[in-house]
Amino acid sequence: MIRRGGRGRSASFAPGEVFKAPKQGLTCRVVLLDDSEHVVEINKSTLAQVVFDSVLRKLEILERDYFGLMTQNDPSHKSEEHWIDLLKPIKKQIKKPPHNKVLFCVRYYAIDPISLQGNTRNQFFLQLRADIIKGQLFCPPHNAPTILSYILQADIGDYETKEKDIEYLMDKNLLSAQSKGLESEVIKFHQFHNGMNPQEAVNRFLRSAKELDSYGMHFVDVQYEDQMLYQLGFCPTGFAVYRGTRQITFFKWSKVIQVSYKSKRFTVSMKGHGMEEGHLIPMNFDLGSSKACKNLWKDCVDHLSFYNESAHHQRKTSSPESEDFNNPPGSYSSSGSLPR
Repeated sequence: MIRRGGRGRSASFAPGEVFKAPKQGLTCRVVLLDDSEHVVEINKSTLAQVVFDSVLRKLEILERDYFGLMTQNDPSHKSEEHWIDLLKPIKKQIKKPPHNKVLFCVRYYAIDPISLQGNTRNQFFLQLRADIIKGQLFCPPHNAPTILSYILQADIGDYETKEKDIEYLMDKNLLSAQSKGLESEVIKFHQFHNGMNPQEAVNRFLRSAKELDSYGMHFVDVQYEDQMLYQLGFCPTGFAVYRGTRQITFFKWSKVIQVSYKSKRFTVSMKGHGMEEGHLIPMNFDLGSSKACKNLWKDCVDHLSFYNESAHHQRKTSSPESEDFNNPPGSYSSSGSLPR
């Protein structure tokens, strides 16, 4: 048996007894949008909400509803990424080191990011910059030079040399396939911004970014009934189906009546119109696994709730003609009941 004492005493063991070192404290590493890490000490029962709140305090963010935590279990398996449930213990939702990181991200994109508070607005800038780098936010060639030049002005200030601009663009991987060959145009526009303060550059970037078709979309690979591969994404006003960088179709949230899943199939049912008025029109998408399908279904339900509630709030504070939302919060139905 171990005998513990104060100074000058030693510990001894009974014959055959094995000493077990105390467990090291558990930590959760949160990757922030500026690529720095915020480490939070946790135990097996610590709710994800505690970790989330710690990040918000660090970043001094009050508009908390736009953000969330996402798993980063294995970057090579993007389909396994999902939003962390803040009301459940964090330890059960992440893997052991080195895959125990989570990402702090914008989950719900504001329709007008310029109206957000300063700290929230700056986080949106970082998120949208990351979206461009990852190819999630597609900038057409006629928009890319202006948008990228605002990023340069916000991050490094006034134009100094061509070499400095190119080095920064290369370092941040901003010269992706969608903007290849546009370096000279980006640099030219950057020179026009001399004297513009960083916050104004951020604001102009946000005004331009929110007008892009893929603004706010985190895409998931799906297979449609024609057996072709598409990308499905949710945004503030509805959901869209893409093939590559081309938008195939778009539906407003107000048209969505029901979302459901069964095994690997995700179904969105919408209001019919014209000859099909009064009927539900289903769209079926197949995913790679039942887990990915369930995650997509829950994400869709959460987006419906968030944006319908936002629309309901806007109707209370603005004129009836200002928005075209027909469904009050909770008027849609969902199957495959998942506790919320």
